Amino acid sequence: MSNQLSLLKAIPLGIGSIIGSGILFLPSLTYKVSENDVLLSWSLIIFFCLIGITYLKRLLFQSKVSERNVAGMIKVGLGETIGNSVYVILLGTVVIGMPSAAIIAGDYLQQVFNLSYLKEIASVLIISIAILANIKGTQSSAIVASIITVALTIISVIFIILTTGLPQQLNNTIPSFNILKTYQGAVLAFWAFAGFENLTFLYDKFKNPKRDFLPTIVISIVVCGALYMLLVYNYASAIEYSKIKTTVGLLQLAEFLNLYALELTISLFALFAVLINLVSWTSGIAQLTFKISDLNLLPYFPKITNQKQAVIFLAVLFYISLIIGLFFNQYFEKMLSVVSTNFLIIYALTFLSYIIYEKKIRSRILPAIAFLGLMLMISSSGIYLLYPFLLFLISYLHNEEKML
Repeated sequence: MSNQLSLLKAIPLGIGSIIGSGILFLPSLTYKVSENDVLLSWSLIIFFCLIGITYLKRLLFQSKVSERNVAGMIKVGLGETIGNSVYVILLGTVVIGMPSAAIIAGDYLQQVFNLSYLKEIASVLIISIAILANIKGTQSSAIVASIITVALTIISVIFIILTTGLPQQLNNTIPSFNILKTYQGAVLAFWAFAGFENLTFLYDKFKNPKRDFLPTIVISIVVCGALYMLLVYNYASAIEYSKIKTTVGLLQLAEFLNLYALELTISLFALFAVLINLVSWTSGIAQLTFKISDLNLLPYFPKITNQKQAVIFLAVLFYISLIIGLFFNQYFEKMLSVVSTNFLIIYALTFLSYIIYEKKIRSRILPAIAFLGLMLMISSSGIYLLYPFLLFLISYLHNEEKML
């Protein structure tokens, strides 16, 4: 398929790669951790994300990078084996994370409309729309993402307007400059901007990747950052700290202000936020399955030669995870903790690869600080580290067997 993504078509996929179920509860969770410094936390992480783009640019456009994606970037510094394992770890992450996001959106709709089986029906519908949007390729997924982006923007503006100017406590958002709380909140806020690794798998689909790829990421971060900041501000200034319900998230604003229009708006917001995330990630991960199949990284992995086969394969995995999440929730919740660990490991490997590849000591300082911070977080994951390690081990042993 020819390269078809212009800047305007790529931006919705970039926004969709970042925005997901996290936007529903991160405003409340970061406020709980950072208290008055919550806006400072978000400002800090947005700044570092934009700074990090400069390092991404340096590494991604190096002549030594044979594959213009996050795995190729890791291969430059850490070698073929570790780089290839990223494909496997990402697939193992997304097939758990995406269906769980659909369940969260379905749960929001269930709470608002209180209809039997709405959660289950909505979850299946969200997955199905994402699959159908990608069945014909990147072009169709970009069109669907554009439509959803418009709908999401409209819903976001309505939600922000409805929660602005209502009884608020402005003192809640005046920074106290507590460094520890600011950092802790920023670490949590970092998850709001996870998504660049998905966009890298669409690099070869850009009409002019060297010109448009980095602007797509920057614009996506700025747009999503502005949306998050407004939502965080409205939540923190309207909800008393002692009344925070982190698991309820933005829906708490609707409950607190007792406005049905607000409840309806936030349920639609949840629907469109998760839907665009699923459409975008399915598009990127479909390209990832080509790599796993082509490089023969996993035993018994099906031979995938076209977009339709890739999307159908992902559909099977998504629906299996969805069934587990809906009917065996006690096990699925534990699996979700693994998803966070996987993303941390991928980011840490990317920074480590850059540190090894970069020759200038001055250019290593910020990546080294970021790497140490990520390693501290990873060290607290405990038993959940077994899952990415197992995925790596399966891929490694399979490749060793091929070489015999």
